[in-house]
Amino acid sequence: MIAVGSRRGRYFLQTLRSSSTTTKIRVRGEYSAREYQLIDQSAEEQSKELIASIRANGNLLWGAKVNGSSENESLDKCAPLIVKAKLDIAEIGEMAQGMASLDGLCAYVCRRYRLEESEGDGDLLKDYLKEELGGGSSSDIDVVHGAVQAIATGIPRAGHSVVGQGTFRDGEAGWIALAKDFVTQKDVGAHECDLYSKHGGVFLSIQHLANTSPTYLRSAGGAMAAFVFE
Repeated sequence: MIAVGSRRGRYFLQTLRSSSTTTKIRVRGEYSAREYQLIDQSAEEQSKELIASIRANGNLLWGAKVNGSSENESLDKCAPLIVKAKLDIAEIGEMAQGMASLDGLCAYVCRRYRLEESEGDGDLLKDYLKEELGGGSSSDIDVVHGAVQAIATGIPRAGHSVVGQGTFRDGEAGWIALAKDFVTQKDVGAHECDLYSKHGGVFLSIQHLANTSPTYLRSAGGAMAAFVFE
């Protein structure tokens, strides 16, 4: 192992062997902002050595990814990085937390509630929202339904030119309910949530509009899932 700096100081380079003889874990950055990298020691080119990575700010983990993978692939290769990060955080005396991306949430909602089928009229989604958000008037449900459908499909509501701030505000309660379903159901594509759950992560809540980058809004409507690790 090579380590430079204190636990809260700068990690210029920290390299540890993983359980595999062909991989190692490398940590770059400071405790306040660092990246854990799983490195392929047998790679012939440096540009091809990165297998997987996860970022951390203090005790908060986020941004798990496998190099070259799509949003439809498992993040299991990040497992040794989660283990290492949790140990580092425990040594500081803090509790590890995670913020998981929900890439694919929009596609999941469209698929589950048949929003993009030619014969789809949104009734499945409206029925779901009535059940989840019971107590509101019919007009209130209609507003939420229209906003949620716009967020999922990326198609503005009638009378609107964009899927903007008003749409995300009106659809917040419904979108959070749908995001919770996405997190808690098995095999629907919430890969970072699955990764955290496998390593002691307990789902806490949905953070609405936690990431407002255009690409992420199209993929997940801005929602992310907060976890705490036991």
